[in-house]
Amino acid sequence: MAHYGVLGMSFGTFSATNSAIRLNGVLDGFAVCSASTAPAGGPLPNGILDMDLVQITMPALVVGHQDDACPGTPASGVAAVAAGLTSAAPVSQRVFTGGSPPMSQECGPKSPHGYFGIDDQVDLHGGRHAIGSLSHRLEWRRSKARQPLRNALAVREPRVALSME
Repeated sequence: MAHYGVLGMSFGTFSATNSAIRLNGVLDGFAVCSASTAPAGGPLPNGILDMDLVQITMPALVVGHQDDACPGTPASGVAAVAAGLTSAAPVSQRVFTGGSPPMSQECGPKSPHGYFGIDDQVDLHGGRHAIGSLSHRLEWRRSKARQPLRNALAVREPRVALSME
């Protein structure tokens, strides 16, 4: 049986959160990295914290970086998002440290915001970090197998996308 979930990073956390809320009962996992919890302007001043996180009931993973200097994605957002996922089970959270010196702007991929230099630890595309209690290995890919997930980032056995070790 295939397992599907969504992953969003930075501004993509709005889409992933919206998908997890709307597809609750269809998805098997939800993960956000560098979550948008303090965006500049817009209708949701607290980012995804202003969304109905209580509706998400699947396993969830929230990841951030202690030195993320991007104004909209502070490391404090990890605990805040995890606390808002009151109906999700289980909820795992991790704040990473370290990495290489930034080689891009503070919200760019070659900075702590993008986990620059610690890819082998975070490995969002096929390494070591799994969603919640999904103990089997998962692989992130675009789903074309299920109509409702057509434009969502999906997870499918047998590779790991995100795991908490």
